[in-house]
Amino acid sequence: MLVAFTNVIAPYHQTSMVFQLAFSLYSYGMKGDWADYPLFPQLFKKAGYQVSFITNQFVPSPALDIFDFCGSMFVNQPAVSQSMFSHRNTQTHAYDLGLLEDYDSLARYRKDHNLTIFHLLGQHTAYRERYPEQERHFLPSDYSRKDLGEDALQELSDYDNACLYNDKVVTAIANRFKDQEAVVIYMPDHGEMCFDGSLTFGRTLEVSTPNEAYQQFEIPFWIWASPSYRQRHADIWQQISKAKGQPFMTDQISQLLLYLAGISCPYYQDKDNLISPHYQSSRKRMIMGTMDYDSLLHVGLRP
Repeated sequence: MLVAFTNVIAPYHQTSMVFQLAFSLYSYGMKGDWADYPLFPQLFKKAGYQVSFITNQFVPSPALDIFDFCGSMFVNQPAVSQSMFSHRNTQTHAYDLGLLEDYDSLARYRKDHNLTIFHLLGQHTAYRERYPEQERHFLPSDYSRKDLGEDALQELSDYDNACLYNDKVVTAIANRFKDQEAVVIYMPDHGEMCFDGSLTFGRTLEVSTPNEAYQQFEIPFWIWASPSYRQRHADIWQQISKAKGQPFMTDQISQLLLYLAGISCPYYQDKDNLISPHYQSSRKRMIMGTMDYDSLLHVGLRP
């Protein structure tokens, strides 16, 4: 069973910035900076969890390109990586479904308590490179968009094919846990524009309109739980279901993870836990560190 949340945003539309805030126990409004706080995988590992990081981009390699370096500046720093992760994959794949092979190869290391972090390429540009040819279902001719030229229609169909393939990947991930007592959280690092209320795709350096903010920062976010988890933790599942309409920004994802894992520490703040009855939903959600998302967006724009 899956609960789809309806009002979740990312704090930035850059992977490197989102990684910093999502991994750190820091969130907007706290003193200091993200690097002044522990990273949640470190706490999971100290609590006895086997922590696996399975990524299709940030594998440790001396041949990292500039984009990998920017995004993985702390994830691939040897001492930090060792403090966070018990196991990692060592190679990338042409398509995200290949990460399931990496997950299966780590089966011998699993214990009673495990945290697995999958990092997909997902629907990141270039969209045509995100799905294999046999997964092509949408064609430019399927769209009645007279405002778009041939190249734009090709981009749009490639994006929709990438979305469909991404659904296949995350379904396969959830299926790996259906017979375990497990929770799966789906959280893209950011959104992208793709001809929705605009004539462009990708991301902008600056955000100046409500639509640009909505397309690039509002993200799909859902929580799935296996049958055995829902049976044994009916109270938590009820909390998850009740919270689906709460406004949330993913710089606080670590608080939710600590709660679900049963990890108690001085850094846990119940008011920042999305599914807590004491969650403070009135917190300002500042995107790019400077813009109040809800003031910019206006409620009427959200579907």
